[in-house]
Amino acid sequence: MDILTEKDIIDENPTYRKDLLPVWIKIFSWLFALSGLMTIPVVIIGLLGYQVDLAIYGFRATNIISSVGLGIVAIFFLKGLVSLGLLRKTDWGVDLALIDSFVGVIICIGSMLFYPQILGFRLEVLLLVPYGIKMIRIRNAWKTAL
Repeated sequence: MDILTEKDIIDENPTYRKDLLPVWIKIFSWLFALSGLMTIPVVIIGLLGYQVDLAIYGFRATNIISSVGLGIVAIFFLKGLVSLGLLRKTDWGVDLALIDSFVGVIICIGSMLFYPQILGFRLEVLLLVPYGIKMIRIRNAWKTAL
């Protein structure tokens, strides 16, 4: 009689990283991968002196060469990296996604607290929190999945 170990059971039923991500995260990952790739031409256009309307998490800028403009570009670049990490199923994808969700929630809360009369409630928080929770839940499985 053969006794199966936990390793044998895992080897017989492998988990795949692509199966760990829900459809809504895959859709947003594709959108943010595209927006992350667009940061390069946006920066070039901004450096050429054209106005580019940028907005995320309650912050808006038309001049790329400003602290808010550069911050927004950095956020989109980070989101692009996270998206590529998740879509390409890299080892660091979920870890960077956790950082992304945490930073996003902090920025949204900060914009709501410091600019409440202008910005009001940020709906992004309603997606960032479940996104972060999902990343926490799949983190260990992601590390061992194929």
